Amino acid sequence: MSVVSLILEEVLVFCMQVELVIDGKKLPINGFVQRMIGNSMEGMIEALHGVDEDWDGVEIKIVRDE
Repeated sequence: MSVVSLILEEVLVFCMQVELVIDGKKLPINGFVQRMIGNSMEGMIEALHGVDEDWDGVEIKIVRDE
């Protein structure tokens, strides 16, 4: 795969910003992990009834019971 292909894949193909924050600390995640999380969540969200097709953002908060 060429450098240009990699850049296009990272910048143009994936048009989502994914952030991972655990206990208030933002963790750095690479393009692969961003795509994995973003595409997985997008698929689940778009399968929900009542969600507009042109949604812009999603926030999910998970708190573990102790």
